[in-house]
Amino acid sequence: MKKIQWIVSDLDGTLFNDQKNISRFNREKIKALSCYKIPFGIVTGRPVKQVAERLRKMELDSYVSFIIGMNGGSFLDLSTKKLQVFHPLEQKTIQTIIDHHQDLDICFQVLENTTRYVNRSTPQSLAYTHRCKENEEVVDFFAYCQSHPILKLMIYCDPEKMDMLVQRAKMLSLPDCRGIQTDDCMFEWMDHRIHKGATLEYVAEVLGLPLSSCLAFGDADNDLEVFERAGVSICARNGTGKAKEKAMIVSSYTNEEDLVGREIQTLMTNDFQW
Repeated sequence: MKKIQWIVSDLDGTLFNDQKNISRFNREKIKALSCYKIPFGIVTGRPVKQVAERLRKMELDSYVSFIIGMNGGSFLDLSTKKLQVFHPLEQKTIQTIIDHHQDLDICFQVLENTTRYVNRSTPQSLAYTHRCKENEEVVDFFAYCQSHPILKLMIYCDPEKMDMLVQRAKMLSLPDCRGIQTDDCMFEWMDHRIHKGATLEYVAEVLGLPLSSCLAFGDADNDLEVFERAGVSICARNGTGKAKEKAMIVSSYTNEEDLVGREIQTLMTNDFQW
């Protein structure tokens, strides 16, 4: 039996429903955690400032302790408002990735707050961006990358072309960089030291709580390192095959069925024993 002392959750496909919102039920259960003095944190691929603003608008910012963003590349302590950034990509690495993929029918993207800075925009990429409640701005892409710290280089492709993109990515040897598919139309490159699990270890030290007492929710391949470290890991029923294999538990609920709130409600009835 494990005693849960803190909880973290991914957003897209987990805490967010398919409309990219947090349901009323999930919000109520997150707020209820404060009565039990259980810190709750967000662990996402989205930028921390974007997430912080969404939480503020939903009046959840005072109930969330921290945000791990950009797949572990940034950390925001919501009590102190201190932002930390880890391991941006080197310029030569960005150029190598662009050169390796440039003949494919894809869109390079860098996400900053709610804007995706892109080399090109298509009706399909724009529709996906709008579903994420973001916007696109076409720029001189490599010039933009040269003048901004890039925590992750994103590639959009139509879902039916993802297998081709994954195979192309496997042909690129970059020992200090890693690529991962994060959605049916998104592939992301980042420094090999960046992943959600590494920053989760850092947060455990900040909170002074053991990783073994952490409950983690997720659904995708970029949650695997979190599942490896958390004492209890729960994958959404709509999760990827790899995420389900790595998680301790596969929930009977999907992100459309308030899985985070429902599992928290079960914990409350069991005095946070798992």
